[in-house]
Amino acid sequence: MPIRLLDLRKFAIEKRVDVGFRDKNSGELCVVNKHGIAKIPGKNSFKEPFHIDIDEAIKTATEFIIDDGKGKQVINEEKMSEMIADALRPKAQSGVTAKKEED
Repeated sequence: MPIRLLDLRKFAIEKRVDVGFRDKNSGELCVVNKHGIAKIPGKNSFKEPFHIDIDEAIKTATEFIIDDGKGKQVINEEKMSEMIADALRPKAQSGVTAKKEED
């Protein structure tokens, strides 16, 4: 499954992590932070437009860096895709299940 920016944002928010990846063409590090905001560290992206296409950078990324504040983990694209799918899978309701009472 190709990784989409929207899914990566949801993952970062759900897991409260920063996810970094490099743009293949420019070598720039791109980060989707734990608030779901995509940025290029060190650049003032609010005043200057991105000179790279974040969506394309995600599609061509082969490694992702997950930073949970305690440490960094480098994982490949396939594992990142699996982690996103797991995080965004609908949560099963635990505990009480409604039982139909029959008369």
